[in-house]
Amino acid sequence: MGQGSGKSDVRSNDYMKMRLLGLVSLFQGTFWVLFPFYTVPGSLGLGLLSALVLSSVFFLTFSYLVLQKENLQHIRIAGIAALVCLPIHCVLAFFCTDAIFDFYFTPEQVLGRYLLGFLLLALTSGIPGDLLLIRLSLALEKRIGAGVFNPDRQLFRQSNRRFELFEALFVALVLAVFIRIYFVQAFKIPSGSMEDTLLIGDHLLVNKFIFGTRIPVLGRELFQIREPERGDVIVFEFPQDAGEPYFKRRDFIKRIVGVPGDLVEIRHKDVYVNGQPLVFPQEIHKEKDVLPPEVSPRDYLRALRVPPGKYFTLGDNRDRSYDSRFWGFVDQSTIRGKALIKYWSWDQEKGRPRWERIGRPIN
Repeated sequence: MGQGSGKSDVRSNDYMKMRLLGLVSLFQGTFWVLFPFYTVPGSLGLGLLSALVLSSVFFLTFSYLVLQKENLQHIRIAGIAALVCLPIHCVLAFFCTDAIFDFYFTPEQVLGRYLLGFLLLALTSGIPGDLLLIRLSLALEKRIGAGVFNPDRQLFRQSNRRFELFEALFVALVLAVFIRIYFVQAFKIPSGSMEDTLLIGDHLLVNKFIFGTRIPVLGRELFQIREPERGDVIVFEFPQDAGEPYFKRRDFIKRIVGVPGDLVEIRHKDVYVNGQPLVFPQEIHKEKDVLPPEVSPRDYLRALRVPPGKYFTLGDNRDRSYDSRFWGFVDQSTIRGKALIKYWSWDQEKGRPRWERIGRPIN
């Protein structure tokens, strides 16, 4: 009886490996498509993107066959596919080091730069997934060849119950990452430059796909619903952080005042666009003094033509906002999305939620 229990445990472990093989395949099919921080130029980028899409389609299909259809064949093919994808993912990882970490080394340190960047990236990339797929497929093929393990759909279905919670969490994580990168992302307001539209402690959701979904490798936007418009409250990467490492770049939130081709001018705190006064009901002025142009561009700004692909932005709290008057235009490629709704608001001074602001759209 003990021997039978032991065989059952061994067989159950093999089915757990099968389950893990399917989940890792799901991860491999989504990770590199979700990973948005790398760009590879020219024909090399197109070739890598094509290989990436094909490998992702295969891994997603294989994961579906194993986890949903309970098709336990083609284990060897999954290992071979992972072996083929490994060098492709390695090449992409080397390019990722430039885009993510922005290491600045002397020419003599180029090798160290890529080795260090690749080592750091490999900790969270799809490369360990390739290695794990190869290891699992070899182990299962060996046991099947020795006659120790014979996959059976009914037994696989029974063993899956032990894996259901882990699978649910895993799929939820993948979906959360996908949604965050391509659809909606949460932001917190740290300053008062957008008062009273947005207060310090407001938490908001940003629509990331309305201006187009950024495609990895190509660095292009697809499925664009519309262009940013005058009056939109947008979240964007601070232009002066362009030379900083990726994780040190800050996100700003402002309102678009000038779109490409507009002539923007500020006279005595009043904004003129194409010679006509532009007043938003949300704008406020909390300082009574008027600063001359030689002191600050806050209240007087010479007429500026907004270049193609650029936007002129201002904070609604006009007298206390650090915006395009001081550091210039916002490039469209740095716009993360349009502010959508306030889902939470916390008043730090009073130590309580601002219930009246929760669920309010941002106009």
